[in-house]
Amino acid sequence: MLIDEIIFRLWRKNRNTNLGVGCMGVDLNRNFDINWSEASSNVPCLDTYHGRGPFSEPETTIIKSVFDQYVDRIGLFLDIHSFGSMILYGYGNGILPPNGLMIHLLGVRMAESIDAVKMSWNPNYVVGNVALVLYDASGSAGDYAQSVGVPYSYTYELPGHRFGIGGFGFFVDPAFIEQAGFETWEGIKTGARFIRDNINKSNL
Repeated sequence: MLIDEIIFRLWRKNRNTNLGVGCMGVDLNRNFDINWSEASSNVPCLDTYHGRGPFSEPETTIIKSVFDQYVDRIGLFLDIHSFGSMILYGYGNGILPPNGLMIHLLGVRMAESIDAVKMSWNPNYVVGNVALVLYDASGSAGDYAQSVGVPYSYTYELPGHRFGIGGFGFFVDPAFIEQAGFETWEGIKTGARFIRDNINKSNL
C-alpha cells in the first residue's frame, strides 16, 4: 500500500499483467467498444494502452453488463476525472451525437451551477466536445454510454487550478477536497434534475 501511494500515486491504468510483456495495466477508459483502438495505443507500456480487445478487462465488462441490463433506466452518465475544470462530451473523434446541441446546453447549465459556488481563484468550467477541447480519444466510457442509448453522457474534469506556473494540478491540497466535492455535487444535482423533469425513460 505504501508503495502504491508513493511510487504509483498517479497510476492511470488497471493492474493487468498483460501476459507478462513487462509493462502492467490497461487504460480502462480506452477499453470500451466504441471506436476502439482508433485514438489510443497498442503499446502495453504506454498510459493509453487500450488492451487486447474491447472489453478485455473485467472492470469494463462489469460496466457493460450494467448498461446491458439498465440502459432503459439511465438518463445521465457522468465519468468523473481530474483535472481541468471541464465538462466534456462525445464523441471522442469530434463527431457530435444527434442531440449534440441539447447535450451542450445541459453541460452549460451544470457548469453554471458549479461556477456559482466555486472558489474565486478557480477558472470557470469549460464545456465542449472532448476532441475539440482536449484531444481525440476512443474507447471511452462516456462515448460507450452515449452509443448504447444514454441520452446525456459527460466527463467531468474536477478543479485543480494552477496558480500562475504552480498550483495543485492532480495534487489538490486536502483542505480543498471538501469544497471540490461540494461544487461538483451542485453540477450533478442540476443534471439529475434536468433528467427527472425532461427525460421519459421507463422506470427512471
